[in-house]
Amino acid sequence: MIEGLLLNIRRTLATAVAAAVTAPVFLLSATPALAVPRSAGTTPATTVDASAPALAAAPASASADPGAAQRTVRDRDAAGLPAPDARQSPKAADDRKSATAGGDRKSAKAQEAQKGKPSIEDLERALAAAEQAYRDAKAAEDTALAELKRISAPDSPLVLALADARRLAKDAAAARTAADKALAEAEAALDALPEDATEEQRTAAEQAVADAATAAEAATEKDEKAAAKATAAHDDLADAQVEASKVVHRAELATAKALKAKEAAGKALEDALAEAGDDSCTPAPRLTVDAKGLPGAIARGATAEFTVRVTNGTRETLDTVLPYVAVRAVDESGQQGASGSLRLTWSGAGSPAWQKPDADHRTGVVKGLKPGEHADIKVRLAVDAAAPLGVGTLSITADYRNDDGSCGYTPYYY
Repeated sequence: MIEGLLLNIRRTLATAVAAAVTAPVFLLSATPALAVPRSAGTTPATTVDASAPALAAAPASASADPGAAQRTVRDRDAAGLPAPDARQSPKAADDRKSATAGGDRKSAKAQEAQKGKPSIEDLERALAAAEQAYRDAKAAEDTALAELKRISAPDSPLVLALADARRLAKDAAAARTAADKALAEAEAALDALPEDATEEQRTAAEQAVADAATAAEAATEKDEKAAAKATAAHDDLADAQVEASKVVHRAELATAKALKAKEAAGKALEDALAEAGDDSCTPAPRLTVDAKGLPGAIARGATAEFTVRVTNGTRETLDTVLPYVAVRAVDESGQQGASGSLRLTWSGAGSPAWQKPDADHRTGVVKGLKPGEHADIKVRLAVDAAAPLGVGTLSITADYRNDDGSCGYTPYYY
């Protein structure tokens, strides 16, 4: 059996609860405790490391639904992370409970109002596609810029060829100048012969002129060829730079277009979520969380460290940002929980000592996160030596609270 726990980042949307589940990972409907709450991002796990016994993947038959990767599961309590309003304010949670009785009637009205409009799921999928298109466009732009830099680098073949051609052209030009000077001197010596010069002297002077003329002609031909090669090398480099610059320009336009489409898709989802009005806080697509340096596999008895990054992509300073991290696991059957075999601890700039997340899976507090800035939380995941074979899921999310009472949460995962 293939052994090891692979934490494979899948960039999936998560509004209410969302998880993309494909073979050979666990079947989500069979293990609802592994689903993700409304504002969480989900990282399904599978296995590839055969180096040591560890949590391993369930059989491929665990999920045979080809559409599972496009499906969202709306159960905000399933993953164990608190819902956004419960995380934000006890009063908001109480208000939500008091509104439950009228929930069915509101839901019916909302469904009626939404007729003819894209569903939240449709908008989530559109945003996911726009996000991927933007990442692809940005990657293409980076590749184009790297190619332009490579072409223009001092050690690139075209730059080296031009330098070599210019050196040879310079040497050829100097040789031509010397040959022309020698010819002029030979001609001057011939003209300076006295009238009583002997026939041998005149013949020798004439031969010197002829030899100098031949040498000058050869030097001129060599100089012209070397100059032509230098010009061609220059043109080759310039042409390559121009073509690479065109590719960069097209890539920049494509990136700008993809960014605009991504922002529009995010705004459409944000507006739809706000219009749904089923949370006391505002969904904030521009508040993002990401897992960086997540290992491919963690063997039994081993420990891995990675970083959870919270980025403020909004245009305002977020007074208090609360990141959350949770990990869940099941055995290879997908029926028995194995989370007790996992140990999660964290540390941050304000709390350098390693500590466990609190009861709500909160991993610290970030104060005054300015627009465009990010905060990193170090996360350490240990797997018990006696852990069963199975699969695991990492869930990450973030909320914010401002001093003026406004609040929000990440409605999807980057």
